[in-house]
Amino acid sequence: MEYLREEMMGIVQECSGKVSFSVLLDDESLSWEEDRRISSASLIKLPILMAAYEQIQTGRLRADAMIVLRHEDHVEGAGVLNGLHDGLTLSIEDLLTLMITVSDNTATNRLIELIGMDSINRFCLDWNLKGTFLNRKMMDFPSLEMGKDNWTSSEDVVSCLTLINEGPFEEASRKKMLTMLSRQQFRDKLPALLGDDVKVFNKTGELPGVEHDCAIIESASGKYAYVAVLTYELPAPEEGRRVIRTMGKLIGDYVHSF
Repeated sequence: MEYLREEMMGIVQECSGKVSFSVLLDDESLSWEEDRRISSASLIKLPILMAAYEQIQTGRLRADAMIVLRHEDHVEGAGVLNGLHDGLTLSIEDLLTLMITVSDNTATNRLIELIGMDSINRFCLDWNLKGTFLNRKMMDFPSLEMGKDNWTSSEDVVSCLTLINEGPFEEASRKKMLTMLSRQQFRDKLPALLGDDVKVFNKTGELPGVEHDCAIIESASGKYAYVAVLTYELPAPEEGRRVIRTMGKLIGDYVHSF
């Protein structure tokens, strides 16, 4: 692990932006600026997913409940629903799948309404995600200009991944969430330089000056690495992507050795 730490710190020092990372593998961990609160971009969709499945398990939400897409639901940015017609009917599970696999902002905003912003933030507090806050919907730039942003930290993101895979969720919920993460369409960061034989369950995030990715990386022997790399104050997006890709390869090779 010391070799991995040295290599990753070298990447941090070479980056012209800023980097926070957290890695957990069995009882070993390494991190840098792991508790720094950073604009979450779409990583905030992880606790939204988790809060939804908590409510599904307690009966407050039904995964098969059908939701009608309204004209006012459409927002720009990532996803596909914004280009589809009003009146489209999808299940809550469909919305969750779109939120994770294609980071759909329209699906996310509808889910925030259904779950409740306060309930999502309470979930974060209950599970000690102390740097994670949902303060606005996706693409709500007026709120952003007023200083309301969504926040997280690399240690909180790793906690989310660990809770999904090893935490309080029923096995059916765990499998659903992992399946969504495994079908992630944006794989140009942490998974980009890993072989096809490596199982990766990831979720990305992007905003101007911000590039993030987090992943569960499964070794051939069944061991799991939980990884979050957050980059910010970047002069160009590719700088952050390069950092995350390189770290992903280092971690993947390390996990593969087990």
